[in-house]
Amino acid sequence: PGAPVLLHYANCGFQAWCRKYELICGGHGTEDGAFSTTREGIAEMRSHIAARQLTLRGQEEDLMRFYRTFVLGDEFDEMAYLAQFGLVLRLKAPRARLEAIRRRFETAV
Repeated sequence: PGAPVLLHYANCGFQAWCRKYELICGGHGTEDGAFSTTREGIAEMRSHIAARQLTLRGQEEDLMRFYRTFVLGDEFDEMAYLAQFGLVLRLKAPRARLEAIRRRFETAV
């Protein structure tokens, strides 16, 4: 309780999140090609294991449902509910920083 929840910027957005799991769910020499679930600590990362299984299944609708529910935490309007009680905070600095970086990147290309 009281702990902030932030979107993981390393894979910000559904398409980037899917791409991450497409990359790590192939070419690993395991029976199904995905990353090993026997490495130390991996089995305890339930959301990581679930995303792995959903990626292998290949159903985008299932991936989207999981992403909205467990990554965004807003499949059932949780944010609106929490906002009613002043429990949601929009952080403007990360967005401004990412926009500035995007502008620099776009002008450099």
